[in-house]
Amino acid sequence: MDQQADAPAVMICGGPGYGKTSALLAWTNERVRAGETIVWLTLDAALAQRATFWMVLLHRIRDAGLPVDGELIDALTSSDESAAPTLPALVLRQFAPTAHPMILVVDNVGDEVADDALVDDLVRLVTHDCAIRVVFTTRRSPGTTGIERRLQSSLAVSEPALLLLAPDEVASLARALHVTLASTEAHRIAEETGGWAFAVTAELTSHSDHTHAISPGARMAQELAAEEGYPGLRLLSVARRIDDELLSRLGLGAATRALMSRCRDLGLGWWEDGPPSTYRLRPVLRRALAHELTDVDPEAAASAHRVLAELQEERGEYSAAFASAVSASEWSLAARLYRRSITRSTTRRTASTAVVRRIPAGALRSQPILMFAAALDDFATGRRARSVRRLTGLLLATQGRQRLRRTSFTVDDVWLQGIVALSLRLLGKYDISAAAVRRLHHMLERTRDPDGELDDAMSLILSQSALSMLFSDDLDDALRMLGEAGIDHLVDRPLVDRVRIHGTSALVLTQYGDIRAAREHLDAISALRPTDELTRSYLAVPSVIARARTLIEDGEGHEAERVIALTDPHWPTTELWPLILHTRVRAVWLVADAATALHAFDSGMRDKGETTPPSRAMSVMLTLLHCDLLLAAGRASEAQTLITSSAHQRSRRLNLARARLRLHRGDALGASSVALTTLTSMSHPHDIASLSIIAASAAMQIGDDADDISRRLERPLALARTNGLVTPFTLVPPRDAAAMLDSAPEVRRTVARLAPLHPPESTGIELTTREHLILEAIAERKSVAETADALSVSVNTVKSQRRSLYRKLGAGSRIEALDAARRRGLL
Repeated sequence: MDQQADAPAVMICGGPGYGKTSALLAWTNERVRAGETIVWLTLDAALAQRATFWMVLLHRIRDAGLPVDGELIDALTSSDESAAPTLPALVLRQFAPTAHPMILVVDNVGDEVADDALVDDLVRLVTHDCAIRVVFTTRRSPGTTGIERRLQSSLAVSEPALLLLAPDEVASLARALHVTLASTEAHRIAEETGGWAFAVTAELTSHSDHTHAISPGARMAQELAAEEGYPGLRLLSVARRIDDELLSRLGLGAATRALMSRCRDLGLGWWEDGPPSTYRLRPVLRRALAHELTDVDPEAAASAHRVLAELQEERGEYSAAFASAVSASEWSLAARLYRRSITRSTTRRTASTAVVRRIPAGALRSQPILMFAAALDDFATGRRARSVRRLTGLLLATQGRQRLRRTSFTVDDVWLQGIVALSLRLLGKYDISAAAVRRLHHMLERTRDPDGELDDAMSLILSQSALSMLFSDDLDDALRMLGEAGIDHLVDRPLVDRVRIHGTSALVLTQYGDIRAAREHLDAISALRPTDELTRSYLAVPSVIARARTLIEDGEGHEAERVIALTDPHWPTTELWPLILHTRVRAVWLVADAATALHAFDSGMRDKGETTPPSRAMSVMLTLLHCDLLLAAGRASEAQTLITSSAHQRSRRLNLARARLRLHRGDALGASSVALTTLTSMSHPHDIASLSIIAASAAMQIGDDADDISRRLERPLALARTNGLVTPFTLVPPRDAAAMLDSAPEVRRTVARLAPLHPPESTGIELTTREHLILEAIAERKSVAETADALSVSVNTVKSQRRSLYRKLGAGSRIEALDAARRRGLL
């Protein structure tokens, strides 16, 4: 009400038991205490008549000590019909702007058929400048009363959902009823009752009476049990929404419909406008009926769930149909419906999470797709060890089936191969997963799909296939597989399919080094105007990473940080964490410095590195970033140790770090040799640009011919212009990068915004880790004794290391050492 203070009239909508009267009473009491005048009239058969309504209102106004218009009273009591035309003007005069302000509450509008002339009077009061504010209440749904249709913009409508009690409001009501209630219990009551005030009050009353034997829903059911239509109503408890088609398929007739009408009158159910028109039972009653049905007649319950599952499947409501099939213990149907549902899912933890956990072990073993569903649920909820056990068992169980069906490819075979490929990836078997994906695509070419199930699932299959290839560093195959989706064909696909393919494409392209093409896919997603739910879902994580990467290429570090933060809710469980960490750290580096970025990197690796090991390709990518950060922080010796101790010595991509280290140490010939040799075996634009730029920088330091340097820069400059790929120019000293870009001012302007990513000019000095610690202690004004204590070494050792540090810096005192360190970028 307070939020709608400027509205001349308010309509509060809510069925019986919603607590609208109690809530409105509390509000009006506050207004009375604030000195306002309030008159409350509840429309019944008598007050729905125009003259009676206004007479009662005028008496209430007089009782409040306020003046009333005598001519209006005369007109209302006159038997002369000629007085009626004067009533509208007299009513407006009674409540003229100069009159005492007041609030009129008209309860039950729409529930009683009010006199047309009375409705005209009320509309006139609202639409004219008057000293009265009108508050209407109705049991009907928003938009279904004549008052709403006539007032439109002059009326603020309060939705029924605003009357539902949140857990903190349940707790407040409990205190008012002198009921002791734990916070967890308040949440349980709010969830089980749906916040419906009547059911909440009943539940709290049962607490205060210590009558826990029967729930409010069960008590409601008991009151209805003697009705003829009760068995049918109990069958309907399997559905959240009931329509004529379901009633027909369950064979329910007039008796059930009559009981549904009675429930509506009691506030235990309601009709929602369609099409089609649907009926809903109060959740607290529906749950009680469902429990009773399962206990009394489990076969009837299973049959009703099966009928509902088939109807929901026909309507394309696959997630709901999956839940119904599980309730019916129809495991083959459940498996098929789960396959259908995951192609449209935007969240890993949905209502199906609770459904999956109800599937017994025997059904999981008999249906691989259901076992996979359980394993995926474990993975998404952080229960990695259990997920690994289930996935391993799934692979063992499917080996025999694959051998038996080498030449007979059905839709079931394709799904089986798909979950094998994804299971291998989730288990960290990335190379084997890539091989399984290739076999899957071989099978797709030879599979009959008469019902088009695979067509519906194709965006899921192709995007997951591309991610498997991305983790294995086979970006060409990843792009080829995504290309099979067909951009033109995507126009006819659901929004989820299009966002999935465009997002995965953008991510792969940023990894590949085609930033401009990635932007086109991201623009396509923006043009689709996805919902906020979809934008924040796990399905959007690839596009979020890609968007942050394109912002980094533009030097927009702060915006990149904001965008990549959208992945925070998914960080604990996503397998894309290496790509998120890589992007997040680069954004931090761009807005802060290498030391801050190193801290963010170390924090992320501690959080995920051991519990969720990355693929070899992702590990190399993170190692290269770590090396870059160490070099930028002036810790070249640690960078060297990192590379020489890496578990991926055979990775050609590590040669990029080796070339950088040589260039940093002043070994231009060695850097050039490593870069040029590696270039011959690289095909991805990002690798080609990076190695070419290092080779060109080395050539500059050696003093090679300008034409030779220009030839080495041809590809990087072309890629900067055509692909929008500029960050490789930050791998070399700023002076070299500036010289390289003399002929490309448009690229130079972008690279200038990436200044924080450039390595510092070579200091000619390499400090050990201990010397860095000693230097930091000097900067912090720590004494020799304090430094020795902090490093757990002797005072003499600190003195010796201080002398060594001073010699390297050419300093004779602490102040000179700090000045020299700052000049060289060591602090």
